[in-house]
Amino acid sequence: MPVPARPIAERRIVEHFMSLDAVGPDCAIAYASGRPVRNSAFERLQREQVLRLVPGGRWYLDTPTWTKRRRERRTRAAIALVGVLLAAAIGSAL
Repeated sequence: MPVPARPIAERRIVEHFMSLDAVGPDCAIAYASGRPVRNSAFERLQREQVLRLVPGGRWYLDTPTWTKRRRERRTRAAIALVGVLLAAAIGSAL
């Protein structure tokens, strides 16, 4: 089963910021990616305020927002999985 490019691109961007310890306004870094999928992932993370802009065009990772976003995604995925399993169990019982 192929893994979607969107979550991979987001994770790689976050890993980049974490590896450079850019997790606060005082540690912000400049960021540019030449890859279209990473550019759209960067814009998405920016819109959701996972990545925050500081004066001078530098960015940092808001780790509490990232953690909350990951938790919510995992919860939605777990609920969807339970729904699929429940539907499969009901289907096989009939």
